[in-house]
Amino acid sequence: MAITRLHLTAGDSVGWAIDEDMRLVRESLAGVCEITSLARAQAVHCGWWVNLLPYSRADFRGKHVICSAENPPYYYVTLPEFLKARDLVTTWIARSREAAAQFSALGIESRYAPYTFDPAIFHPLPKDHPEVAALRQKWRIPTDRYLIANFHRDTEGADLQSPKLQKGPDLFLEIVARLHQEGAPVHALLAGPRRFWLRRQLAERGVPFSFVGEDTQGREDLAVNTLPRTMLNVLYSLGDLHLVTSRWEGGPQSVLESAATRSPILSTAVGLAHEVLAPECLFTSVRQACELVRSDIATGFLRGFVEAHYQRVQEHHTEPVLRAHLAAIYGSLAPLEQRSGAMLRGLRRLAARARRLLLRPAPVRTVAILHRPAPEPGTAFDRFFAALAEELGRRGCRVRRDLEERSDACVLGHLPPDDALRPTLETLHDMPVIAFLDDAAPDRASRACTLFPSLDALLHVHREGNLPPRALVFTPPMTAVPGETPPAADDVCVVAENDPWAAGRIEQAMSRGVPVVYPRDSEYRSVVWFGGLPYGNAAEREDRLAEVRAEYATYQRMAVPASLATVADRLLRLIPICRELASHDDAG
Repeated sequence: MAITRLHLTAGDSVGWAIDEDMRLVRESLAGVCEITSLARAQAVHCGWWVNLLPYSRADFRGKHVICSAENPPYYYVTLPEFLKARDLVTTWIARSREAAAQFSALGIESRYAPYTFDPAIFHPLPKDHPEVAALRQKWRIPTDRYLIANFHRDTEGADLQSPKLQKGPDLFLEIVARLHQEGAPVHALLAGPRRFWLRRQLAERGVPFSFVGEDTQGREDLAVNTLPRTMLNVLYSLGDLHLVTSRWEGGPQSVLESAATRSPILSTAVGLAHEVLAPECLFTSVRQACELVRSDIATGFLRGFVEAHYQRVQEHHTEPVLRAHLAAIYGSLAPLEQRSGAMLRGLRRLAARARRLLLRPAPVRTVAILHRPAPEPGTAFDRFFAALAEELGRRGCRVRRDLEERSDACVLGHLPPDDALRPTLETLHDMPVIAFLDDAAPDRASRACTLFPSLDALLHVHREGNLPPRALVFTPPMTAVPGETPPAADDVCVVAENDPWAAGRIEQAMSRGVPVVYPRDSEYRSVVWFGGLPYGNAAEREDRLAEVRAEYATYQRMAVPASLATVADRLLRLIPICRELASHDDAG
């Protein structure tokens, strides 16, 4: 017997991508499962695993927990909360082939169910359609310019000032600013909420743009600038090109929407882009993107791909396809044993969840950092631990260097086998021990959580069969050495093939503004991003070196080293999660 009763969690509650995706999932499940309350459900379907975090294992006892991956799994393993989500989820749904491959590489089973779009909303409109003409006139969008559109958020919600690096607004800026400087008749077309950073930067660089939305003078604008999706459809038809510049994505939905509206598109090779777009519509650098845009301005060659994109999404990314995949997934799941009194226990679980929402975890007040400096003074790893201690102190967290008093957690760096603290460390059972790894101690692991410096290091250990049960990727920032000579104009960090522990050298280079050339078959892209280029063989490596040196200033601007503040914040979030998971383990 298959699953018949299902509880759906909320989306992102702002009317944007996850809300829309959950709407489409709900429609696809009609007739497949009865949508019901959590207490009656045999399974829980979650579109965004963050919505699972207020729950515990007990809340889902006797239920399957099915969760969609709305971002790449490789990004998830950088987030402390993913440890808890992974502890709760019984079946992951990969929404792209990229996500399925990443789940597999991490040793996590998943099922595939594609992203979809709504053809009733997203469909082609001619340039002279009355709605298109009216929108152009209302917002005074020029008719004699090449409109480069982007409807992604580009500003972090935490401060409404910093760029949202995931969406690559810095890359979008570099591309359109260079085209404008070279005299191309480009005009940026922006819409959607949180466009503050890019609008400021475009204005400072003198790049003409139109923003379809209300100017809130820097105040939160989710409520006023989250546009109806029907209006987005018109905007796609208005632009000459939709430009996706993301560093990582689960979708993005804009790939499907551009294809559905027969809009020309260029994209970084993220998420769905591999599956939907022709290879000629993908780019890896500012230089390549600019060449493609100039060619399209001159010849309109991107129009030659829109029909194939349109047919692809119609065949593989509509509601009937999603329904078939979801029906297969739910049809393969047998209901778990439900003991009598399930309804009463469900109500009790809801009450317990309400109490957890009201009672936040106790703050982390004291951390023991056990790290012994290397014999050679001032190594990058030593500097990282010194900087981390200072950063934690600025957050009001006391840092100890011993185990004489109880701390909220023990953070482990290099600790020699004969160190006097080792016997005490082995007896700690009520304190999370979180280990940072580097190439000097690649086999050290911790029962609470092991932090790898890069995906390559984590995947290398996994392939050898030694991956600890709870592992994340925290790339430690490597601060520059005081008084260090600035890099020469042709200085490039070259990562050798089959080097899974190069993250430290990459971060040292990027902290000095040195671009990086790295193996294409590695995952160092998630460290370098747009601050360098990949190579496939020795000959291509020399070509990439020459290209980076020819565009040295651009690659320097695009280099974004790891943030010490981000590492400290994630560590402080990780500690209470490790405590909670340990309590679950002790409870059996």
